[in-house]
Parts: sequence; C-alpha cells; structure tokens
Amino acid sequence: MLTGNADIAEAYVLRKLHKEKMKKLEKKTRQENALKEDDRGAGSGCFSILFKKVHPSSMPESDS
Repeated sequence: MLTGNADIAEAYVLRKLHKEKMKKLEKKTRQENALKEDDRGAGSGCFSILFKKVHPSSMPESDS
C-alpha cells in the first residue's frame, strides 16, 4: 500500500510542477507578443511607406 501512496504523491508533485511551468511559459509568451506589437506600431503612419531606404546598385552601368 505504501507504493500506491508514493505514486499518488509523485503524480501530484509532477502535476504541480507542470502547472507552474505552463504559467511561466504563458507569461513569457504574453511578454513576447507585447514586444512584437510595440515594434509593429513604431513604423506605422501615413508617410512611413513613402520614406523607404533605397540602396544603390553596386554594379556600374555600362555605356553601351
């Protein structure tokens, strides 16, 4: 009968640890989503599309 009690106790502890792990993971996910939303909002506006960086080509044009 003692092994049955030990198995129940082990299952209880593992369940509790799993719940804590999931809470931490959920909190981390919420924080990452909040940071992504902040990054998206930084470049928004009606003129953000007009002022994109244009990189010149590195190949010289030929005079043909």
